[in-house]
This record gives sequence, structure tokens and C-alpha cells, in this order.
Amino acid sequence: MPPSHHRLSFAAALRQLWQILEPREQRKAYRILAMVIVMALMEAAGVVSIVPFLAAITDPQAIQSNRLLNLLYETFGFSSERDFIIALGIGSGLVIATSSAFKAITQHALNRFSHLQLHSISSRLLLNYLNQPYSFFLQRNTSDLSKNILSETDQIVTTLIQPVVHTIAQGIIVLAIALLLLAYDARIATAVTVSLALMYGVIYYVARKKLTEIGAERTRANTERFKAANEALGGIKEIKIGTAAPLYLRRFNSATRTFARHRATNDTIAQTPLYIVEGVGYCGLIAIAVIMLWRTGSVSEALPLIGLYGFAAYRMLPAVQVIYRGVSRMRFSAEALTRLHHDLDQPHQPHPESHQPPIVPMREIRLASISYTYPTAAKPVFENFSLTLQANTINVIAGPSGSGKSTLMDILLGLLEPQQGTITVDETPITHDNLPAWQASIGYVPQHTYLFDGSIAENIAMGLSNDQIDMQAVRDAAAKAEIDHFISNELSSGYQTSVGERGIRLSGGQMQRIGIARALYRKPTVLILDEPTSALDEETDSRIMATLAALQGRITVVLVSHRPRHRLGFPTIDLSHLPDPTGKNAC
Repeated sequence: MPPSHHRLSFAAALRQLWQILEPREQRKAYRILAMVIVMALMEAAGVVSIVPFLAAITDPQAIQSNRLLNLLYETFGFSSERDFIIALGIGSGLVIATSSAFKAITQHALNRFSHLQLHSISSRLLLNYLNQPYSFFLQRNTSDLSKNILSETDQIVTTLIQPVVHTIAQGIIVLAIALLLLAYDARIATAVTVSLALMYGVIYYVARKKLTEIGAERTRANTERFKAANEALGGIKEIKIGTAAPLYLRRFNSATRTFARHRATNDTIAQTPLYIVEGVGYCGLIAIAVIMLWRTGSVSEALPLIGLYGFAAYRMLPAVQVIYRGVSRMRFSAEALTRLHHDLDQPHQPHPESHQPPIVPMREIRLASISYTYPTAAKPVFENFSLTLQANTINVIAGPSGSGKSTLMDILLGLLEPQQGTITVDETPITHDNLPAWQASIGYVPQHTYLFDGSIAENIAMGLSNDQIDMQAVRDAAAKAEIDHFISNELSSGYQTSVGERGIRLSGGQMQRIGIARALYRKPTVLILDEPTSALDEETDSRIMATLAALQGRITVVLVSHRPRHRLGFPTIDLSHLPDPTGKNAC
């Protein structure tokens, strides 16, 4: 399960954020950091370039008395003070324009880097979830996983990665300008830097606890709003005819209100200091002007330094605000970062690339002394359970609800791994390494067929793009599933008809037959069916069972069924003698 809420230090948050990045992204971050350092130096150059121009324009005599100005004047062969001042102005403008242009390029690189992390993190998170064992999904809510992939990754990018990269960039700019000011007047520069740091430090210290609390509450509210929306839309039939709609609306409205309120509070905490610091900063600039005028006794001597501090303030104040906003947003998003870091760090076992031929049972499938207990259950579903299924026959699994039929199916499918015991196919043990070769032999029909919002052909050939679908194989599978006539004659677009989200445009029986066609499309040598005809009428059920009977001798069929007549004439494994398991999802 995701970790519970706890506070992250600034350093720990940065460390977790760095660990989320892939090595190639970390290398790209170093290159962008180099661009940021160059940008900071150019920003400092732009600030300092204004000083000679202001010194010359306020007191042309300084061109002769100032050693640096005179050196420039003589080196470039100027004969007119006016031309020299114009040249200084143009030069300063070019430096500032070049600095701004490079800043725009660097900003684009920063934005591109941070936003591409949305693609990278969400894709890796989905891949990580897909590579988790099936038991992982028995303990996690799918709406929570969807929320992490679609919403929390966006939260991480917009309120964590972007603020961090901009904080680092603006921090380097502030440092470069601060060092420049220290070189001119150490006492005033130190006073300005310490004052800004104290103001923002005090504000952040006061606000950080609140930011942590509302960040954690925002994450919980986001989980709840996804869950409420998914549950409401997923059970739309029952909700439309029942009285549950107000409950889901209240849950969603409450979660959304909390989510919006906390985001607003975070924005206020992040933005408000700017107005305070701007007022204090510009009052401080006036104070500096008065001090400089008092110390020099001359407007012409004070003006270049006043211009320097004014231009520096123009560059520094927004930068310092960006730094504060970035740090506060990091605190706000710490909970989301911890959850994503935890899920990305989950150990997983992706299926190995299998070049082995499918494992086809010729004699038997044997489960020997298997034991399985669900992670949250106190009692095992199976304990030292053994079973032999004859190949190329129809094997019926029977038993009351809760006897472990579906759990047994999941073990045969390789979705659940027994804690003890072995599964062998003709003396070949099924292991993690050859599991894909075993699953390549299997066609599976679940009790409730999942249909996605695509065409009937796409749903039957699930996992293939349109140009990869063998339409003749689709029709053959549909004919065996007793649904080809309906598709070809009653649907105007035939196999290209959209089934709607979760098959909403089809009846339960039609959905189930498409599920059977999907399993048969794979041309399996092992067909596992979990109550495949539970949603079908007696006549269609009889035709489907006749189709399965015709497969006897050619493929191995494992059929879970409650219907007594399905057991007639077929080997039957009755699980009713097993202890009633209380494990989660055992059935």
C-alpha cells in the first residue's frame, strides 16, 4: 500500500525527485543546468552594462576622469563624447537584448524538460503497474491507480518539477546579481540580501506546516473525487433507476470542494509574499537612493549606483518570488511525490521476452500440492491441493460460490503464483521464465467480459491494430461463438460497429459471446472459461456447449460452471469438499 502521510524535508524531496528521473533525464538536467549558469552570467552582465552608460550620460566629464570609461573611449577611437555615450547605450541595449533572448531559449528548454517528465513519469508508472503481479491489483483501487497516472503526475510536474527547475535557475541568477552588488558596495548589498532572505524565510517558516497539511489533504481529496466519479459512472444503470445518485454527488462535491479550496490556499500562500516584498523592496530602493545621495553629495555620482540597484531589484525581486513559490509548492506536493516515488520504486517482474514455442499439453496439466492464501486473508483458499486435468478433453470445475473456482482459474492462467506446490504441463514445470510460452497457448473467457470503446473486430482481436487484424479469423471465431449472424445481418456497420464504452450498446449475452470469440481468435490449445454461458439463454447455451464439445480431442477445455447439465458426459472436479475460504476475492 502507499505510504502514510509524513513530512519530507526540502533535501529529502529533492533527493526523491532526482531518483524519479531516469539516467538519461539526469544527464539532460546537467546540460540544462549549464545553460542556466550561462543565463545567470548574461543577466549579471546586462545589469552591470547599465552602469557605464548612466555614469557617462549624467556626467560626461566622467569619460575622462573614470579610468575604465577613458580606456574604452581611447581604445575604440572615439572623438566625440556624444557618440561614445550613444555607443554605450547601444552596447548596453545589445547586452540586455542578448541576455533576454538567451533567457527565452533557456526558458523553453526548462519548460520542455519539465513537461516531458509528465510523459516519462506517467508512462513508466503505467508500465510499472502493468508489470505488477495480479495480486497487486487485488489490494489497490483502480481509480487510485488511474488518478496517480493521470492526475498526480501532472501535479508533480506543475507544482514540483517546474518550480524546482525554475527555483534553481532563478537562484543562480540571484546569486550572480548579489555577487555583482557585493563587488560595488558590500555593506548595502549584504543588507539587501539578508533582508530579502529573512522576509521570505520567516514567511515560509510560518506557512510550511500549513502547506504540508493541505498538500496531504489535497491528495486524499483527489483520490476520493476519482473514486466517486468512477463508481458513479461505472454503475450508471443501477444509479439511474435507484436512489444512489445524491450520495455519489455529495461525495464528489465534497472531495472537489476540498481539492479546489486547498489549491486556492496554496496559490495564496505562494503569491501573497510578492506584494509584501515588492512594497518593502521599492521602499528600500528609495532608502538606498537617499543614502547614496547623502554619501556622495552629488546626483551625478549617485545616479549610476541608483540605476544599478534599481535594475538589479527589477531582476531580483521576481526571481526571489519564483524561488519562494517553488519551495512552497514543493512542500505542498510532498505527499504526491512520496506516493509516486513509492509506486515507481515497487519491485516488479516484467514478463521476459519469450522465444520459446507455446507450451501445448499433450497428456495432462497437473497441479501438485499447491497452497495459496490471499495477502489480506487469514485462511488459505487451497492447502496441499492437487489436481490433474486431462489434455484434449473438456474438464468441468464445479462447486458452490466461495469454493475457490475463480482462484483456481487464476492459478492456471498464471495470474496468481502458489506459495507452495508446482504446476506442470506434460512434466514441464511452469516457471516465471516460461510463463509467456504457457500463456500463449491459452484462450480465456472471464465471467464478465471486458469490452473497450472500439469496433467489434477490434474487441475480438484485442491487442492488435486495425492493419494487423485477420478479418477472416475474426469471422470464424465469431461464428463459433454463435454471434456472426447477429453482427453481419443486424448491425449496419457489421464488424466495424462500435460497441461503446464497456459494451454499453450490447446485451449481456452478446458481450459474453464476443468474449468467447476473442478467446477463440487466438486459436488456443487450452481454453479456460469462467461461467461463459451465465448470461446466455438456454438455446444459445446449448449451441455454445455443442461448439465446445466439437473441440474435444483437439484442444484442452477447462470450464467453470454452476449448471448441472454442463457436467453430463465430461470429467468433473468438484471443489465443494474444500473448506470455505475467507480470503479476499476467493470464489
